[in-house]
Amino acid sequence: EEFEMNLVEMVRRIRAGPDSEILLLSSQPLESPPYDQRVLDYYQTVERVAKEMNVGFVDVYGAWMKRVQAGMPLDSLILPGLDHPNEAGYRIIAEELMSLF
Repeated sequence: EEFEMNLVEMVRRIRAGPDSEILLLSSQPLESPPYDQRVLDYYQTVERVAKEMNVGFVDVYGAWMKRVQAGMPLDSLILPGLDHPNEAGYRIIAEELMSLF
């Protein structure tokens, strides 16, 4: 609830600025299921806020999961030992951003 309230307030403050455009993104899945479920809750909140406040949203998590479900190993998109995208992971993020534009 606190995360959502803070996110809404950030969007409001940005909107108060001149000619501001807002684009919210989820992030990639995590390799540890308990942590992945936790961040998924946050990503769903980001998407809900984007819809409620009529701002852009890029579902990075969903894009990655489509590839994983199609057979691409999750660890092939993440830097070894870290929950950060590698070049292939960033390529998916870039593709999703470009499809929005």
